[in-house]
Amino acid sequence: MRIYLRGVDGELWAVVRKGHVPMEDEDEEEWKEEQKILSLLDSRAMHILLSALYPKERSQVAQCESAKEIWESLQTTHEDTPEVKDSRIDVLLNEYESFEMSSGESISSMYKRFNDLINRLKGLGKMFETIDLVRKILRCLPREWLPKRTAIEEAKDLNTLSIERLVGSLLSHEEVIIQMNKDDHRRRKVIAFKAQEYDSDSEVDMGEEFEKEFAPVSRNFHRMLKMKKDFKAKRA
Repeated sequence: MRIYLRGVDGELWAVVRKGHVPMEDEDEEEWKEEQKILSLLDSRAMHILLSALYPKERSQVAQCESAKEIWESLQTTHEDTPEVKDSRIDVLLNEYESFEMSSGESISSMYKRFNDLINRLKGLGKMFETIDLVRKILRCLPREWLPKRTAIEEAKDLNTLSIERLVGSLLSHEEVIIQMNKDDHRRRKVIAFKAQEYDSDSEVDMGEEFEKEFAPVSRNFHRMLKMKKDFKAKRA
């Protein structure tokens, strides 16, 4: 909302932050030009704030007479107490400490989850040095990324390495891994196909060898059957 007010008119947020006290003891016609401008800005800011609220929230600030009063009332209603804020930070820090990239997860997916977590912590006032975030990303990589992690740690000055450069390097390496896996898959398919062809050719060769080896036996057997048949015919 703060950004929106500034985007509409840079003076609107100043009125909300500093406040504008209407001159109740003076007739509006007697106001100075500055007072008229402040009153108009305050009315515009109130209108924008009220338009953004749900009916229930709007009823809670119905008695407010300035944009500053509305804003402060909303802050009291929605902002966490220090205890609640500290508790939320502790929960997110535990999530940060245990953060890991899952096996098979893409770098883009991992970095999106990591960035969302860091932004939530920043929203609660918890800030990090870039070097800490760089080291955390390297630590969260799965075991199969260990060679790349070691190469980065040995080749680069982590104190000057930005998050963007680190993620870019990991994305480039990921593309290499994906291409290598595709090549391996194609090679395995070719090997499997050739193995099938070899098995098929072997079966044909074995059949031919079998026929060659047992052809004389088959011929002798048929000759004996013919001789026996001729012998019976003569006796008859």
